Amino acid sequence: MSGPSQRFPAGRALLGVSAIGFALGAWLAAPLHDLDRGRRLTIAIFDRSASVERTRPGLEAWISATAEAERVRALASDSDFAALVFAGDRTWWQSPGSARREPGTPPRAGDTQQSDLAAALDLARAGAESAGASTGSVRLYSDCRNTGQAGEQSLRALARAGMRVEKLDLPAPKMDDIAIASLWTPERVEEGAPLAAQIQVEAQLAGASSDEVRGFARIVQVEFLLTGAGEPRRLQFARQLSAGRARDTWRFDLGAAPAGGVEVAVRLRLDGDPIPENDSTAAWVDVGGALEIAVVAPANTEPGGAVARASDVFATNAARWPGLAFLPTSIDELPAALAHVRAVLTLDVDPAAIPGLLMRQFVDAGGGWLDCSGSTALRAEHSSLGSLPGARGLLALLPDSPKRPPRDVLLLIDGSGSMSGAVFDGVRNAAFELAGVVPAQDRLLLAFFARELEPARLLRDAN
Repeated sequence: MSGPSQRFPAGRALLGVSAIGFALGAWLAAPLHDLDRGRRLTIAIFDRSASVERTRPGLEAWISATAEAERVRALASDSDFAALVFAGDRTWWQSPGSARREPGTPPRAGDTQQSDLAAALDLARAGAESAGASTGSVRLYSDCRNTGQAGEQSLRALARAGMRVEKLDLPAPKMDDIAIASLWTPERVEEGAPLAAQIQVEAQLAGASSDEVRGFARIVQVEFLLTGAGEPRRLQFARQLSAGRARDTWRFDLGAAPAGGVEVAVRLRLDGDPIPENDSTAAWVDVGGALEIAVVAPANTEPGGAVARASDVFATNAARWPGLAFLPTSIDELPAALAHVRAVLTLDVDPAAIPGLLMRQFVDAGGGWLDCSGSTALRAEHSSLGSLPGARGLLALLPDSPKRPPRDVLLLIDGSGSMSGAVFDGVRNAAFELAGVVPAQDRLLLAFFARELEPARLLRDAN
């Protein structure tokens, strides 16, 4: 076995950065050698996620010095040595048998706040098995905060491989750090019901320990932003974080739940926490009392087509439309839906297919109808207002009679830089479709506008 470094599968989303290498220095330049099966192996694991590093200035130099001390300790006990630094989804591995020179500078940490400890343990086990070690120890330097799943399965696998895990302390943090471990809200409540939220926080307070004098504490400002159908509502709370308390759970009463759903966003503020990278989160709560709108699209809508996508957005993405509930409804189901919905949205449906009498009664009773029938309605033959079938007569805008005088139809198109690619292709296709439905006696003109309106161009002349 030769080469500067080796990467082992982790079984999780840990990415070996071979371009950077495992930069515990010039160790990479030392040749690797095969280990006799059955040799002891010591693996030092260093947690260097952003939430660890930023609260401990000088961590880079500390890892270098500690790794070298671990190497000397391992060799003195006739054990081969390897080292692993992990941060987020990145890891650097120093292969067993290659650590024969002074370490240099460790790699920079990843830009994520949460690291995957279980994946690092799995990588250590895979490395030990590949090296042929049947016994040894894993010396873990981590605060075990923001490290993903607990990793019991990974610990058991290491034990079966003959590796004992020892938890060791990182340097004491020099800056405060607080993070939201979880946010709980109810999935659904009724309109006007009391709304509550519960957050679990994890914290490290610089200079605080469980044996310090009583009264050492920090005040945490907790801000909630509730966004629903009405005006956003902000709520401010203050909570005390005591020394030696690494984890705490706080409950908050947020008042009455607004109709139609609400986004509950929470942010923590701690004066001693200089980088609030993991101090905010949000959750959505469904609330009864939403204004129900029937969404009617053609029954033969192609999957993935424009109308199908629009219908899906309205029907399923409730968080984008707080206070509204869009209900997918076929034309056959519409008569029953009109008894409880407040409005109807029709997408590319010929108004002639809508039951005229029922829709008129619905509108007269205060219901709303938004018709987006597009080219379907433009292609329809119209004779006179009195003979329009279905619900066409309820529409405020109707094509004029073919007997009217000729006119020019001007299509204005945004000509700015954002109108390119697929967006412009859609506009161009719509222009050609419009050319096919404009009455024969009319001219169709096209003009672009950006900083100013360009001269109109003839797209289709009158017959």
